[in-house]
Amino acid sequence: MKYLCPRDFRRGEMEEYMIKEDKSKRTQQIQFRMDPDKFKELKALIIYDDETHSMADLFNKAADEYIEKRNKEIKGDKENG
Repeated sequence: MKYLCPRDFRRGEMEEYMIKEDKSKRTQQIQFRMDPDKFKELKALIIYDDETHSMADLFNKAADEYIEKRNKEIKGDKENG
């Protein structure tokens, strides 16, 4: 295949050949502060945990559990109220 140079295309034609990225499908990056001692302890525990391979895995799992718990509480409040 011939190398395609942007000069080979008319204006606007290049977009047809470019892959569009769907930015809504990206994962979101978060940043927060944590006590250094707590961070060291968590990091050490993750090393020996077969199910959790990174801090991201840990926080994603915790977020899923929290969301599920809150949704059950909200659902229970609506049924009782």
